[in-house]
Amino acid sequence: MAKKATEKKAKKSADKQDKGPTVNPRYVELSGKLESAKAQPYRMASIYAIDAKIEHPKFGVGFVVAAFPDKIEVVFEDANRHLVQGRK
Repeated sequence: MAKKATEKKAKKSADKQDKGPTVNPRYVELSGKLESAKAQPYRMASIYAIDAKIEHPKFGVGFVVAAFPDKIEVVFEDANRHLVQGRK
């Protein structure tokens, strides 16, 4: 039984390595559209508008696609993420 579980884990690991990093298609679209914009450093206390280009210290460059009073949705190269905004 343990042998089968080990084989499955090895297969999953090999499958992940074969695919390589995936790029978010929405990120590719927005980076072409907003490439000339200067990226603002991300800060939790700042307020961001839709289509703002931000630079997050961990996730890299991203584009704001939705903004709410206390959070934003940002498209990064690897995934969409919700970040805090307007926190004091």
